[in-house]
Amino acid sequence: MAAIRRGEALWINVARAVHWLQPTDILPRLIFPGGASDELQAVAREKLETTLAFFRDEYGIQAEPSLAIYVASDVDALIQALEYNGAKVNDAKMRTQWRSVGSGGWANTWRNQIVLKSRGIPLGINVTPTKDTLTHEYFHILQASGSIGYVAGHRPPNWLIEGTATWAPIEQHAVDGHLPIHVTPASYFGSPPLHDDTTAVYSLGAAAAGYLVELVGAGSHVEFFRRMESAKRDSGPLPGWRAVFLDVFGLSVEDFYADFEEWRGNQPLPRITGRFWTSDDRLIAGKTIWAGVYANYIEHDGSFAIPVNPDGRYSIRLSLGGCQVFVDGGGVTANWEERVPVRVDAHDVDLGLLEIPSDVCAHRISGRIIDSGGAPLSEKWLDARGPQIYNTSSVRTDADGRLEIRVPSNGAYTFGVQLRSQPYCWRNLAGQALGSSNQPIRVSGADVTGITLRLPGTIEDLCG
Repeated sequence: MAAIRRGEALWINVARAVHWLQPTDILPRLIFPGGASDELQAVAREKLETTLAFFRDEYGIQAEPSLAIYVASDVDALIQALEYNGAKVNDAKMRTQWRSVGSGGWANTWRNQIVLKSRGIPLGINVTPTKDTLTHEYFHILQASGSIGYVAGHRPPNWLIEGTATWAPIEQHAVDGHLPIHVTPASYFGSPPLHDDTTAVYSLGAAAAGYLVELVGAGSHVEFFRRMESAKRDSGPLPGWRAVFLDVFGLSVEDFYADFEEWRGNQPLPRITGRFWTSDDRLIAGKTIWAGVYANYIEHDGSFAIPVNPDGRYSIRLSLGGCQVFVDGGGVTANWEERVPVRVDAHDVDLGLLEIPSDVCAHRISGRIIDSGGAPLSEKWLDARGPQIYNTSSVRTDADGRLEIRVPSNGAYTFGVQLRSQPYCWRNLAGQALGSSNQPIRVSGADVTGITLRLPGTIEDLCG
């Protein structure tokens, strides 16, 4: 067999048509910085194979085989692995990005890489969150593989980039039989009008992507970015993304914006409504109220309306300075076990007037948290657990390590701090597992201020 050296020309005759990003069934590299159990590696591989099969079977495409997927246990191991594979890493920027994505991940399109946090890959039956993340980020890789959108002056708006990537898992769930494809999550419908610079790029963008599917078909998102690739490779001036949009979807961007607003204004979604009232005039206007995963803002008079999908049960919760309160059927409680989910069919459900008692989330604990050397622990999540397992409040420290957290009720609270973004590094301030007996902070009818929480050692001592 003749050897072919790098840089030599190669002519290949094929027996059938080939096209953009032809599926090869070659799995991308899976890299596990920081190590992973055999079980975790098997779950990650299964998720990858499922995602590849979805794009192969539905759209006949696959990302370049050079794609690398990093499933990292911590940011230090990730940085080391990236540098080992030749990447130049901005340490501070990478650590900021790691903190900002929660338990998800991101795509580095220009390096053809996807990064996933291994703690976002649950074992057992709950496998959808990271499949969603992987499908979303994989679509970004496909977009960048064929997009003039990354050429200056030709980039589509963020709602189109993020919205189509967010819609991809919805289609995947529909193909898997888990969700009717015509159901768009209800939280997409409480946003301002869609425009080029909309900030609701994920939620509203996904709703707009769903509407494009209704207009043209499920493959239209992929076709849009394929046409962008074709335009990039053709000779002559590059067309703007608006011209490609018109060519693929059959209407101008301005006409689409108008049609989309009319469409989403006619969606027959039921709402959970009500109004909060406090006897002590606590500020609740502008805060976010949740019904399951759906959310909306509380109005200046305490009223709220949360669009939800029909035929569901929803726990209603509100955060008051980090302190969670729940609807218990006729009022509000800080005890998660006393919550009463709201049943919604196809019609609005009005909860009426909901009083937040004056003794619920009324008191604060405030102070600073420092390390063993006296330096402030900035931008760390703290958790205060009370006498009952669900009496929990959370808050993030500021740049000087200061904290102020409301607690659900009187009682003794044990503090814990999350270090290095890993659940197994939750420790109380005695260095023991969170929830073990240590010196609690007691709240009894008044705020507790001026406390200083000191770690018993360095982060390296506690988390390795």
